[in-house]
Amino acid sequence: MATTNVREITIALRSDGEGLLNSLVDELSRLAQEAVNFMKRTAPKWRSTLTNSIRADKISDFEWDIGPGVEYAPAVEEGRAPGKGLPRWEDPAAADIVQWLATKVFAGRRRARRTSMKAVHENLELRDRYQGLAWHVRHHGIKAHPFAAPTLDMMERSFPARLELAARRYLATTGSGGAA
Repeated sequence: MATTNVREITIALRSDGEGLLNSLVDELSRLAQEAVNFMKRTAPKWRSTLTNSIRADKISDFEWDIGPGVEYAPAVEEGRAPGKGLPRWEDPAAADIVQWLATKVFAGRRRARRTSMKAVHENLELRDRYQGLAWHVRHHGIKAHPFAAPTLDMMERSFPARLELAARRYLATTGSGGAA
């Protein structure tokens, strides 16, 4: 247990309280941006829609909302349990999955003209592979790709010490010696 001169610290905090709060608000702003950058580095990058939607919104001086702004972020974070497949091939909700699958199926291949028979065969191949993917998702689910949970772990480990360090730095500059 540390013993300090509580009376002097109380007087110093009363006189420097506003400056100390401003110092903590500034540090919290920097920490929120670091959390956004960390989350962007750990998020999956296909087409970068998820990654580009991650931001920090200031709610109040000491409260920030940090996270992605797309609807499918929880599905990426938590994955999907077996039992439910993908939307049907013709469903517009399947368009993003079809585009992703096309980048995997036709990687390194030159695509055929849309009006040729080769294009028809490519479309049938893509449909068959999509149905195979839907079967796999229905029977095995989708693996989770957590990006928010590691960010939270990092924040819980390092942010309290960083806020304390910011307070000590401010108190050291005001002559309190960082004794609080």
